[in-house]
Amino acid sequence: MKVFFDLDGTLIDSRKRLHSLFVRLTGHEMEFAAYWETKRNYRSNGWILEQAGFSDDAVSQFQQSWMAQIENWDNLLLDVLYPGVDEALHEVGKCAELYVLTARQSPELLCQQLEHLAILKHFSQVLSTAQKTSKADLVCQRGIRVSTEDFMVGDTGEDVLAGKQLLVQTIGVTCGFRNRKALSDHGPDWLVEDAKAAAKLITQSPRKTKTR
Repeated sequence: MKVFFDLDGTLIDSRKRLHSLFVRLTGHEMEFAAYWETKRNYRSNGWILEQAGFSDDAVSQFQQSWMAQIENWDNLLLDVLYPGVDEALHEVGKCAELYVLTARQSPELLCQQLEHLAILKHFSQVLSTAQKTSKADLVCQRGIRVSTEDFMVGDTGEDVLAGKQLLVQTIGVTCGFRNRKALSDHGPDWLVEDAKAAAKLITQSPRKTKTR
């Protein structure tokens, strides 16, 4: 059995990094809670800035700066693991091969961060699209064979779509970048609170608890 884990919003709480960079680049003092409530309702940074009266040019400049800085090491140091992630990965790793499957731009900094957070040891492979391909296509390009016994765990509709394209079972976690309603609209096989709950589902009795 193979289990593919998205990273940001699934294993790693990167909310502080994203919010602090947003404020630093824009000077728009949007409160942390308000920012994330807006983001979890599928509103983009660009939408937030447009609502705040930023011009199209200002939004475009922000987006360029965002992509250039979001994975700087100093910013990545703001990320933390969600509680219980290390233990959850250890338990799932007893019965499955584990993979990170993320859209991060820099594979090198990605591995550096996973080592820093002491979870790199759990994964057979670390897969990063580098913003050049889809997650499902990357798995296929790497020649990784999957089956209906395998799982994709993530916090966004894009993760659910990747799992469906790979014909694996999909678990949406509601602790991340999308609220339960936004995530359920994409039809994951299961919706759970976090990676700990996903690990329990995988290792115990997933077929008995399947809900839509």
